[in-house]
Amino acid sequence: MTTNTSRRTPATVFLELWIYSSAEKTAARVRANAPCPVTHKGARAALAMEELHEVMARLAALRDGPEFAATPLDASFVLMREIDRIFGLVHPREVVVAPTHGTHAKIPKWLRDLKQSRREEGQYYASEDFLVIPRGPLRRRARDPNASNTDSVADRFAYLTLAPKVVFENGRRVPVRMCVIGTDAAGGSKPGKSPGSEAVGFVPIAEQPGDVILNCRNEHGQFLVECGTRPDLQCAAHFMQAIERSEPVDIAIAPELVMPHGHASLLPNLIARSPAKLHAKPRLYVAGSGATNDKENAQSWNEGTVLNAAGCVLWTQRKVQQAGINKDRALQFGLPDPGPGRMVFEDNASGDEIVVADVGGMGRCIVLICQDLEAKPFSGEMLKEFQPDWIFVPILDPELRSGGWAHRRALALSTDSHARFLVSTSTALTRATGSTGDPCCGLAVGPQADVDGDVGRRYAVVSSEHPDSPKLARVKWKSADTYWRTSTTT
Repeated sequence: MTTNTSRRTPATVFLELWIYSSAEKTAARVRANAPCPVTHKGARAALAMEELHEVMARLAALRDGPEFAATPLDASFVLMREIDRIFGLVHPREVVVAPTHGTHAKIPKWLRDLKQSRREEGQYYASEDFLVIPRGPLRRRARDPNASNTDSVADRFAYLTLAPKVVFENGRRVPVRMCVIGTDAAGGSKPGKSPGSEAVGFVPIAEQPGDVILNCRNEHGQFLVECGTRPDLQCAAHFMQAIERSEPVDIAIAPELVMPHGHASLLPNLIARSPAKLHAKPRLYVAGSGATNDKENAQSWNEGTVLNAAGCVLWTQRKVQQAGINKDRALQFGLPDPGPGRMVFEDNASGDEIVVADVGGMGRCIVLICQDLEAKPFSGEMLKEFQPDWIFVPILDPELRSGGWAHRRALALSTDSHARFLVSTSTALTRATGSTGDPCCGLAVGPQADVDGDVGRRYAVVSSEHPDSPKLARVKWKSADTYWRTSTTT
């Protein structure tokens, strides 16, 4: 196996044993229950040593020993459990780690070095195909060992996991980029006062008919539509004003295609100059998405931006899969009839990577822009393999509702993870379709299982708390507010 580093560590051993055990039949893994006391005691003693070369020498001796020769799968799981256990000392999931290991547990030097390596490189170890990373989610407990109703190698472990370096969108390889963001105020995200009970603000920005502009062109018989906002709509200022006039939120999220690059570039300065005190600002500004200035084949990318309370851009994410608009919806929006069996497609370039951001104060975060939530097997792989805490979903859709596509898709994906989904849309197209009342602009969907105080299958669909512009809709997790309901859709 070719690796990106010549240094072998216990993370390397974990990867090798994972690949070996995963290749075995499920029935064999289920029967692999021998205690292997020599491996158990020897691994614990070896991993407690300070120097890496001593640790690796002892682990190598164990793997050459009689228990591995007699019961290799059983011994592999015993050794993997010990490696997983000690990596719990440096796992970001503090609320779980502290009771398990004790607050004064000693961290050996080799593990401190790997902790620093992950901060810099995003992972403990990388092979050609896999990343060894902390098991997600990072701010709540991991999935139960029996959550899959079968033997799952991943669910056996609480603190370490193997994740792919590439996921697939309709057969296309999409590289995964891991980044680790700290808790410092300037370049990271500080922990909140009430972890797990975060407040979220959904800011529609484009509120009225005419705020969203659709420009359609015909390229060799294929209609392509470019979506944006009217030229005089001050998107960045509108976003900030909606946040500043409201009660503080931990996360503020805007919709898709309402924050073009020229406006997104104003946000760092606007956030830094905001009159709100630092502790009262959102810990994450998920500034929706919009067209980039740079292009590929004359098409802009549909790019989202995430910033912190100091106005620092933490990461950006480009939409991977283009959305299509069917005939009925196209005609409703005043677009050309695409013809029998055809659709009008989004006029944007395709993104070339997906970012997984481990944010110190918030957990593991992924941005899936609109159609990327629906993309298969892409979104399912991301949820299952990386076990995020948060999925941010900016969309441009006039039907954000209970039982709608976003709600159904989030609920389906929540069977494989404990993630929380935040879906934000504008209200301009909803109003343009003749909808009456105050359209909903925010959807929050929690995990299907009961997790750390989150009641399973809970969701909320909310509209603005302000009757006038600029608008903001709010949810607060674990609150008793009446907007929380129980999903009955499937």
